[in-house]
Amino acid sequence: MKKKKKRSIFYPVYFLLIAVFLIALHIGLRYVRVILADYETAQPQYEAERVFQTYYADGSFDRLVNAAASVPLTPYEDKDAVAAYLRTYTAGKDISYSSISTGLDDVRKYIVKADDVKFSAFTIRPGEKKTEKGFALYELDTIELYCAGRESVRITVPKGDSVYVNGRLLGDEALTGERTEHESCAHMSPGVEGIVFVTYAADGLYLPPASVEVREPAGAEVPLTQDADGTYSAPIVYSESLRAEYSEYVVAAAQALAAYMQNDAGFYRAAAYIDPNSELYENTRLTETYFVIDHSSYEFQDVETSEFYAYDPDTFSCRVTMIHVLHRIGSADYRDYIDTTFYLRRVGEKYLMYDRLNH
Repeated sequence: MKKKKKRSIFYPVYFLLIAVFLIALHIGLRYVRVILADYETAQPQYEAERVFQTYYADGSFDRLVNAAASVPLTPYEDKDAVAAYLRTYTAGKDISYSSISTGLDDVRKYIVKADDVKFSAFTIRPGEKKTEKGFALYELDTIELYCAGRESVRITVPKGDSVYVNGRLLGDEALTGERTEHESCAHMSPGVEGIVFVTYAADGLYLPPASVEVREPAGAEVPLTQDADGTYSAPIVYSESLRAEYSEYVVAAAQALAAYMQNDAGFYRAAAYIDPNSELYENTRLTETYFVIDHSSYEFQDVETSEFYAYDPDTFSCRVTMIHVLHRIGSADYRDYIDTTFYLRRVGEKYLMYDRLNH
């Protein structure tokens, strides 16, 4: 009998090992590709692009301004004004971003430019969310804005008026320190302040103000004028209630004084309206009334009162204009044009004149 040859298992094992290796290599490569793909999704450039598309690319900047860590604002504007400013600033410009990070730390910083002028920056960092394989995904960290408002508005008003820019009240911090005294300041009693004009400034606005309003102490809105430099000015608001209450009284006082000065009435008549402790009283009492124009009678024409102004509860002024007509026999009438501001203060139960200003 012939002996059977034993078949070698080397090659089957060899090829089996090769097959196992190839299968393992294929599986390993697939796993590596999955890992690499997963790793790739966690790279910072993808989050950077998402941030740019979300906050910058559409050019509206509303989301950008609301997401910024801090926005330099005055009390007279809100973030909408900054977004509007950025839309104007970047209009027609190429908006781009680039990384300025070294890659040595986890935080990546990018600057954003409009035609190569930096106006913003943002940072991203690995967040709590992870990929399927455990790589941390980047997320937005901070947004910075590099902009400042350059618009300003100045408003000059009588002290005591309230000033509003874009509907918001300007406080004492907006006062510039400029101060202009009205002529009334030279005629005040001690402790009483005349009309003083002060100037407010709202600086650092992003847009020209949509509204500028001034309200006098009683709350009524005051019409404004604007000069060539853009400064707003509010006029003095005179009191119609004072005019209604004291107009006849002041006219009587002015006419009594005018009659005395033309030697048509005794001093007592004018003195009834003058504070005896005033310089006006002494000056009037010592005035020579003998050298006046001869006349047979007189009358007052075109009498008007205006510019009633209360400086405090006990002091006010008003302006009286009239023509004091002196009738002369055989000659033309003499017409004395009177235009005087009288200053009155409370003495006891009534107001008396203590000073005057001839215009």
